[in-house]
Amino acid sequence: MLEEIYHIFISNQIANQGGNRKVTLRSGKSYNVNIPEQLQEGYKLRLKKTGLAQNDVLLILHTLYDKNNHYSKIINNLVTDCEIKQDSKIRCIKAYESITSEQLNDDIAAIDLLDFIVTSNQKNLDPEFFQKYQLASENYRLLWIEQCLEKALESAHISDDQKQALRGIYQSVRAGEAISELNYLNDLDSILTNSNLPIEVKQRYLNASIKSKALTTELFIIDLIERNFLLEDDQEKYLSVYIQVRDNQKITDLQQLLKLEKLVLGSDIPEECKIIYKLASDGLFEQKNQENPEDIIDKVKTVTKSVRTAAQIVPNAHAVLGNLGVQAGTKVAIGGLAGGAATNATLAALGGGSVAAGGLGMLGGLAVVTGGAALIGAAALVSIVSVSQMDTQDRVNLGIAAVAGTLTSAATLATAWAAVGAFGVAGTGTAISTLSGAAAYSAIMSALGGVGVMTGGVALIAGVAGFGIYKLLKNQKNNPKQVLKEIEARLYTLLEHQTHELLNVFNYYFSEPSDEYFLAPNIPLDKLANALYKYANLEPGERVLAFVDQSMFGSGKMGLVFTENRLIYQELWEKPKSLKYSDVRDVASKFPKFYNDKLDSILQNLLPELKQIYQLNTIEILENNTTDKLVNLDDELIHKIQAMTQICEACISLKPGIKNLNHLLKP
Repeated sequence: MLEEIYHIFISNQIANQGGNRKVTLRSGKSYNVNIPEQLQEGYKLRLKKTGLAQNDVLLILHTLYDKNNHYSKIINNLVTDCEIKQDSKIRCIKAYESITSEQLNDDIAAIDLLDFIVTSNQKNLDPEFFQKYQLASENYRLLWIEQCLEKALESAHISDDQKQALRGIYQSVRAGEAISELNYLNDLDSILTNSNLPIEVKQRYLNASIKSKALTTELFIIDLIERNFLLEDDQEKYLSVYIQVRDNQKITDLQQLLKLEKLVLGSDIPEECKIIYKLASDGLFEQKNQENPEDIIDKVKTVTKSVRTAAQIVPNAHAVLGNLGVQAGTKVAIGGLAGGAATNATLAALGGGSVAAGGLGMLGGLAVVTGGAALIGAAALVSIVSVSQMDTQDRVNLGIAAVAGTLTSAATLATAWAAVGAFGVAGTGTAISTLSGAAAYSAIMSALGGVGVMTGGVALIAGVAGFGIYKLLKNQKNNPKQVLKEIEARLYTLLEHQTHELLNVFNYYFSEPSDEYFLAPNIPLDKLANALYKYANLEPGERVLAFVDQSMFGSGKMGLVFTENRLIYQELWEKPKSLKYSDVRDVASKFPKFYNDKLDSILQNLLPELKQIYQLNTIEILENNTTDKLVNLDDELIHKIQAMTQICEACISLKPGIKNLNHLLKP
């Protein structure tokens, strides 16, 4: 009987002192295991008869712990020798400590920078250390997912059995394996897509999820062929045309294609697998100029309807999956699929490496897909539609509203589209995962086969640059130092999942489309990097919220940088200057002047408003910090302070554009 194999990362503290570690299996059940002290890399633990089929579970333990602290010294040396800002070095060291301790913080940009530093020095590093570091770094990102899932399940109005199933499905996705029940996979997609996870963490999960869905579809179809045709010649004919469909190749035998379609649509495999096959078979990806995501949704709905008609299937009442909603009511269990031929064919096409076979799955990073373009693309579309069409009640039942609130379908779609970025690069050479909006819809569909064509370059931005940024920048830039600076620039602005109250103000004043004005997280990294090294010397912890490029050729080397507390700017032929919002005197004060009527006018109105907001926030902070000291003051003074606090809160909630708040402060 085969054993289930799991790769588990152990923090330095537990690896050193020993202790308990909770491990969740593909069954969804969790077990506490004892970790020995002074843990060695690759140590194995066996759990008897705890697997899905009562088979043994083998845990392979990984750690960055070394009793001589040698690994920490390697990281310190790499970071110290790197030509980055001192604050960046400090944050990279802290990032390594977070990785080894499994303690999450919000500085995922520092993790990305540290990854790049380590990867750039791979040839000078011990291969064993490099592999351990990669496992640890990937594990850190998985912690985000696991904690997010558990938080959602705490608020979910579903049964304990359903919660257990969702945990088990995640373990299958994490392992890069096929899924036993696709309805639970779509529920899991919805929970994590609608969460406040960093965008690159969502991308990692959703790419793995899409691969698992494509893998599941392939296993079912190949098993279907092997069950229905015992003769090798017959199997070969069906498998040959299926592979052509799967890989988006030219079909050489149309009659055989019709036979395969009849076989698949009339079978007992899950309906969602039939839809994925039909989308791939119909050549959806050959259509051009279809950039509207709603058109894609309509197309998937049409294919879904045709599949149900062809197979004479009555739609299941299960609501969570919306238009694609069916239980995996097949008579064929994933565990019973034909092993040799099916597994080999699938792994060759989809980049396999499941835990059952001893692979690392998501813990080892995202494997490169070597084939199955049409199948993966179709699986991505099905996932997108499933997530975007989930109704409000189903979101509440799954705990989604409690995690991140209700997102619009457009926001959900944008995240789902971003997930497909790993599987292709737009025609301009820009990684799809770095695009947003209509450009992303067009580029992703183009990479999946040709729906829409990119015609212009798109700047790399901070918000969605984490996933695949290293390969992208290496391909685009000849200067390694510039690549490093652009990755570093993400540390000094907001990322996709972060926000700040002042963004509403900047959005009010810089709302018109322009190639000069940029708001976080959509600030081009090349411009931001140039500004940070040319004139914007930030203080520790300071972040760029808005950026105005006033350079002659759009390099970002001259302009204005707005942070939470001040404006940093450089005028033509002048030295860099800064102006704290608290130091703005009045509208008549002398502000930076760029001889740009529109920009100068904006500054005349924006800066006084930033001062007012800064002062109000300062009063609120002061009140919060001194409340405990007011016990000895008389009631009248306390009443005045409370009244002032209410005024401040009311002012902060007002729309940007109010130029004078003094009348609100009159008695």
